[in-house]
Amino acid sequence: MLAVFYGALAGLALLFLVRFFEEARGMRMLPGFRHTLDRFALFIKRYLERVETFFEHIPQFTALLLRYLTAKGVRRFAHMTEGISRTAHAAADMVSYKHRYERKETRSTFLKRMSDGEKRPEPSSNEEA
Repeated sequence: MLAVFYGALAGLALLFLVRFFEEARGMRMLPGFRHTLDRFALFIKRYLERVETFFEHIPQFTALLLRYLTAKGVRRFAHMTEGISRTAHAAADMVSYKHRYERKETRSTFLKRMSDGEKRPEPSSNEEA
């Protein structure tokens, strides 16, 4: 980044040096080349004016793309974990020394409630609206 700054500073110094010599001698250096560079600079200016609106919308587009990709990734991860949970008993059977793993009823009341689809009780509020 520092090299870009010093390169731009050297370019400006060179332009002022060329202008100083032109004014001292009273003539222009490379007028044909200068005309070509002027036309090119005007072309670049018109091009940048046209794509300016595109550049203004890049942050919004990037945010939307990131949001879409994140949602897609979360859905794929959920699908993958669902598949893994379905085959967890096969994995347990594979690593068990008994080699015939059977699912048993859990002793945890919390897990029983969750498997039945019961929701957690919501905290009650003492304030009445």
